[in-house]
Formats: sequence, C-alpha cells, structure tokens
Amino acid sequence: MGKLNVDDLKEGMVLAADVCGRDGRTLLGAGAALQERHLRIFKAWGVTEADIEGVDRSDMEQEHEAELPPEVLEAARARVDARMGRHGGSELEHELRRITTLRLSARILHDGMPETEELDYGALRACAAKDSFDKDRTSVHSVVDDQVQLLSFPDIYFRIVKVLESPSSSSRKLAEVVSTDASLAARLLRLVNSPFYGFPSKIDSIARAITLIGANELVTLALGISVMRVFSGVPSGGFNMRRFWEHSILCGLFSRLIAGHKMGLSEERLFVGGLLHDLGELLMLSRHPRTMCRTMVYAHEQQVPLYQAEKAVFGFDHAGAGSLLLNRWNLPDGLVRMVGYHHLPDRVRAPLEASVVHVADIMSFLFRIEDVPAGMVLSGLNGAAINKLGLAPSAVQTMMAQAGRQFEAISGVFFDTGQEARDKA
Repeated sequence: MGKLNVDDLKEGMVLAADVCGRDGRTLLGAGAALQERHLRIFKAWGVTEADIEGVDRSDMEQEHEAELPPEVLEAARARVDARMGRHGGSELEHELRRITTLRLSARILHDGMPETEELDYGALRACAAKDSFDKDRTSVHSVVDDQVQLLSFPDIYFRIVKVLESPSSSSRKLAEVVSTDASLAARLLRLVNSPFYGFPSKIDSIARAITLIGANELVTLALGISVMRVFSGVPSGGFNMRRFWEHSILCGLFSRLIAGHKMGLSEERLFVGGLLHDLGELLMLSRHPRTMCRTMVYAHEQQVPLYQAEKAVFGFDHAGAGSLLLNRWNLPDGLVRMVGYHHLPDRVRAPLEASVVHVADIMSFLFRIEDVPAGMVLSGLNGAAINKLGLAPSAVQTMMAQAGRQFEAISGVFFDTGQEARDKA
C-alpha cells in the first residue's frame, strides 16, 4: 500500500485506510473502492492524499517521470538542483523538488527552457568596490531609524485600528473610516470579490465585506495594502521591484494556503506576514545600495543564501531590519515575529507562524524558479519548521495549482494602477 496524491487517485482503487477531512470526520472507510463522486468529495473537503492498497508512491512518481523525454527531465532537474543545492532529505523537500522539476519539465516541453535572469557580476563587483560601509560602525537600528523618518506609515491604518478597539465599534463605523481612503477601499473590495475568497455573489460595500470576512481580517488586509503603498515610491536603484512584489504576493498566498491546513491560524494574518516578509531588503537597498552589491557578490562567490551573505557583510540581515521597522511602526507583535524569524523560525519562542512563512517563502521561489538568478542559492527547509507544521508532502501539488490561480486573479489588485485611477474616478 502507499499514500498517493489526491490528483493521482483513480476509480477502482481500494482504500487501505480511512480517508478523513481536515476536521477529522471520516469521509470514506478502508476497503472501499473509489468512485468518481468520492474523488470530487475528497477535493471539496481538502483531502490531499489517500492510502491505497497495492500501489507504491514511488511507482507513481516513476510513472509520471516516464511520460517525459529523458533529456527534458534532466535539464529541468539540473536547473532545480542548481538553485536548491543539496540540502536535507525530508519528505517535504523531496516533494517540493519533484513537483518543481515536473512543472519546469512541462514548461520546457511547451515553451522551451525559460530564460533566467543573468546577474552582471562584473558590474556588481565594480559597484561593490566603491562601497565604504563599515559594519562595526553601523547597526540595524541606525539603518531603520534613518528610514523611519522618511517612510511614515499611513494614518488611515491607525484610524481603522482606533475604531476597531473602541467599545462602541460597529461595522458601519469601521466601513465609514475605511471608505475615507477611496484607493484602499477599492482595493479591498476588489480583493474580497476575487477568487482569493470565492464568494458566489458580488460584495459591493465595505460594510458587507466586514460582515462576511470579519473586522479583524479586513483590518489585517488593509495593513498589507498600506505597507505596499508606503514603499511604492522607494528608489529601486535598478532593482526589479515588480519581481520583488510578485514574490512577496506569492509568499502571502502560500502562507495563507498552509495556514488553512493548521487549525487556529488566521489566513489573512499569515497572508500579510508573507506579503511583508522581505521588507528589510528594500530598506537596506535604498539606504546602502553599494553594500547590497557587495552582498550579492559574496552570496554568489561563497554559494550561500542571501540572508547569510547579508549577515557577513552588514552584520545583520533583511529579516532583522524588516521586523525592526514594523516594530517602530507599532504594528502587531505577531507580524514582527513572522518577518524577523522567517529564515530561522526555530529561534523564536512561538515558531508556528514564522514556520509557515519560512516554508511559504521557499515554495514561492520554487513556484517561479526561472526568476531565481543564475548563481544564486536558495536556503534549505528548516527541519524544526517542517516538524512544527506537519504539512503532508501530498499537499504541495495542490497548493502550487491553487497559488497559481489565485495569483493570476489578485495580482491586479496590487499592480493595476489604471484600475486604481478608474476606481477613484
């Protein structure tokens, strides 16, 4: 017997063990032969795998690989190995590597090998040669405090929180405050009406949105959108801001999907944690662009993840800078911890949420592995985070598909400036 991904189940297969929904309810008992309606029920209840008699998971994996030309599979595998390195052999990491390889193979068959961004290391070295940064004389506090003076957080968020915390708070009062910021209100409504939530009918007012998703959840989403607006005017210095935010949105989506597999986690809160996880990179880039050049050269030459190169060059990393900024803005402690420990979630006292963002970050890179520059190495999965989440490897394939659909649907909420202008009009 063997556990198969729900997408690999077929009519006639016999269950070796009960199949249960996320709430523990038995959906179908051991010994039952699968029918088409069972497969639909499993997917509707969020089932990601089933134990099947007489089938081995590795046989199914080999069957999938046998459908691909060997040269295509090897090309994809080489690209994935070059980005992921040779990290630990957990079941989750194995599945991530396998699914990424299969997805890249399919793309190669359809469109050819996707182009990868080639960093100009000669130009980066020339830039780094002009750097005068001294990590013994500059702290993360000085970098963040300099930027806090330039980047004031939108007052609308704190006005929303003030109403929410008032004893006389109501959906109507909260909606009135949100609606004073036409751009924010329009973006929130577009997000609520997207497949991100999948409501069957259109939500045409902020008050209705609050009733359906909850006041705290809407405030959390408003926080994420507000932070993106704060950084929209930060000089990029040649940095690909579109790609940065696309990765951040994907990380938010994967964080939300992973949170859906753990009881008691707020999906909106984890979405925003993923959305904001790399803010520190923008701080460090805008304040010390030449030092960031030196950091990227170091990461390439030493073949280490970027956050480790940052610690070697700056003396601190973007996770620490980002969490300190959120703390200076008096944003929720949970978000501060998620951002601050997303690379090392086992070092925080309550690691569950940071573990979610950690895994989501890596899944986001693998989802669009062609965007990872040649010569850059991703960090491996933290073993403690994997154990804390208990995420079934079979969930990976489903999450990749869900994230792709949701990203296509909601990215316009964050990037479509033309729509924002129409909303204001």
